[in-house]
Amino acid sequence: LHLLRWGVIPCEAIQAGDFLSPVELLITPFLMYSVWQVVYLVIIELVLAGKIRKDPELVFSLRYLATDKNNGMHQLVTSIMRTLGVMGSEEVFNPETAKTKIIFIVAQLVYTLITLLPVPLLYSSYEFSVVYISAIFGWTVWRGGMHYYEDFRERYQVEFQMKKVPGKKE
Repeated sequence: LHLLRWGVIPCEAIQAGDFLSPVELLITPFLMYSVWQVVYLVIIELVLAGKIRKDPELVFSLRYLATDKNNGMHQLVTSIMRTLGVMGSEEVFNPETAKTKIIFIVAQLVYTLITLLPVPLLYSSYEFSVVYISAIFGWTVWRGGMHYYEDFRERYQVEFQMKKVPGKKE
């Protein structure tokens, strides 16, 4: 889309002076989010409800987010809900309760709206758009490189430890 927006790939439908209307910026994404959320709830609450209740080991996004205490979204939402008094200081999320479902639906809506904040600037500024895409690319390369580094380091340590023979001095 970046290449289309800035004319690197010619497209008659997108002009240099275009801007995003409030409908394109807020209403359409909100409607898309709402449809996605309704479909998701229909699937987990009606279509797959029996299977989900029978198998507590079955992982789906709400169950994962509500139970993984190492997940950043889980930690952030827990902290905010406790600060607001929605949850008690020792209360934890239960993915089977309506309260947890509502909290995560609202949290995801807020997250979606926050991700829309830079869109007008990204759409109207070529320079900001390039910096943004470059930052995302750099971050993913860094994270991917660190993953491979950690994986290689762990494998090397295991291999080195396996080569050690008990009682042999090196």
